[in-house]
Amino acid sequence: MIATNLSTRATSVRAVIFPRLLVRSLQGQAIGYRDKVIFSKPEMIASGQRPAAAAPGAGTQEATNAAYSAGAATSALEPDTWQVVGYWNYDGTDGQHLAAQGLTLRSVPGAGLGQRWQAHLELKNHSSLAPRERSLWPVKINSKQRKVCANYQGYPSYQAFIDMPGESEDGVYQFSECNGE
Repeated sequence: MIATNLSTRATSVRAVIFPRLLVRSLQGQAIGYRDKVIFSKPEMIASGQRPAAAAPGAGTQEATNAAYSAGAATSALEPDTWQVVGYWNYDGTDGQHLAAQGLTLRSVPGAGLGQRWQAHLELKNHSSLAPRERSLWPVKINSKQRKVCANYQGYPSYQAFIDMPGESEDGVYQFSECNGE
């Protein structure tokens, strides 16, 4: 769980209150909304101070740079199966690079929102984006169908080129709000 818009000078947080929170099962299915969810005395991890082992899939630029040193993805996804991968929560400014740069699949394990993955999608020029805190979110991908499903209400539909491991699965993939099954 990531709470944004907290002071960077804070040394502790008494509570984080979410006015409305979408609750999902471990399989990513929406269970329902909960109003006024309160997390008291949450663990506070400042951007750039998080050890990679303590927060797999966390979205700091330092973690991304470490991922680059691990190398590119070396094995393709299983054909015609839906698999969970991480996908950065790019904003509109980041998204302007999507058409020109495309995405690549990196073999970097992680986890978030109760899901685990062995690889994540990122913009090819991810390391040169303007610094801001980004995090990885689980999505499902099917390389045979050339689809990426983001099961988040209101997720936009668009197409983007993905550079997959090898060349046979490279291509333009359709991104949309769907459950990937």
